[in-house]
Amino acid sequence: MAQLPFTSAGVAQKQTELYALTDANLLVQAKAITNDIQAWLMANFTLSSQQQDWLTGTPVQVKYIWGAIIGAAVAARRPITMSDPPVYGKGRRTKQIIIEITGNLTYYPPVSGSGTMGGTLQVNITWQLVD
Repeated sequence: MAQLPFTSAGVAQKQTELYALTDANLLVQAKAITNDIQAWLMANFTLSSQQQDWLTGTPVQVKYIWGAIIGAAVAARRPITMSDPPVYGKGRRTKQIIIEITGNLTYYPPVSGSGTMGGTLQVNITWQLVD
């Protein structure tokens, strides 16, 4: 998979690429997101030096939680939306990320064979500049 811009359009395109994968290959990607979201993001998106620095400065436990949330949504082939990250300007020194999780996941056990997963899980990522 190619590196894409870290924009709302890039995230939508990456999601399309991911969800075209087989279940087994998608699970490999979901595990990579969960285990090291920073490495996965840097391998799959073109990040500015400011974005890389911001991500590097984020505590490990926060990145793990983000990875778990996003990895779960990817594994379940659920929608992920992201607003475009803000551009730093004068008077603003950093940004905060808001990850909103809504819905549920339901596993339907089969009588035989593989079960299915359904539900309404959705992840929305938004940004805010803070002083």
